[in-house]
Parts: sequence; structure tokens; C-alpha cells
Amino acid sequence: MQYEKVKSNGSTSMEGCYLLDDNQIVTTCFDNVVRVYDVKSGKLLHRLTGHKTSVTLALSGVTPYFLTYGSHAEENCIFLWNKVTCSRVATFTLDERVNTIHWSDDGTFFYTTINGVWEHKVAEVIT
Repeated sequence: MQYEKVKSNGSTSMEGCYLLDDNQIVTTCFDNVVRVYDVKSGKLLHRLTGHKTSVTLALSGVTPYFLTYGSHAEENCIFLWNKVTCSRVATFTLDERVNTIHWSDDGTFFYTTINGVWEHKVAEVIT
């Protein structure tokens, strides 16, 4: 699989690294691209694009999805991704800045918080 170079003035330096499952690692980078790698070989499997600002991840061990969101006020956008295919399942655009996103304990919905206080239930997720 060939990937085009992402045209960005941002650095591709890694910002965060997360274990997606037993076989995949996900990184967020300063160029606003999320990259998925094979744990054993280190091979780049997917480039997840679409965010305009620095990207933050929200993971849950009980749902087949993960969330990414632009962490600056000018984006206000959340993407829902399938863990297996790494395809974008849904996009949520909010009226205000996304501060932090959390999954419910059972993985059936996610919500935002501001300063640690529940703010908005964003969406029900069918698993």
C-alpha cells in the first residue's frame, strides 16, 4: 500500500502513542495526521486524515470504535473510527470547543467534559 505525502507545514513528530489493540499502535502527530502501525513489524497500516488541528484520541476497551478530535477551538469536530478497518464511521461537529471526550463505561455512548464536569452527551453508539 502506497501513501501520499501529507502536505502540511506541521512536523510529523509524534505527539502521542496509544495501544489500539494487541496488533496495532496508533500515534498522533504534530501534522494533524493519525497513523496506525502494526505492532510486530512496525509497518504503517493507515493514515487517518481530516483534522485541521492537533489531534487527541479517546479509546475504550469495550467498543469496536475509537474517537479522534481536534483539540483547538477552531475545529470542534469529532471523528468516530472503526478499530478493525480504520475507516471513518461518523463525523460530529459541535457548536463549541471540544475540551475532553470520554467513553461511557459500557461503551454505548461518549460525552464531553469541561474542567472534569460532564458537559454534553454527544452520541449513542450502536455496537
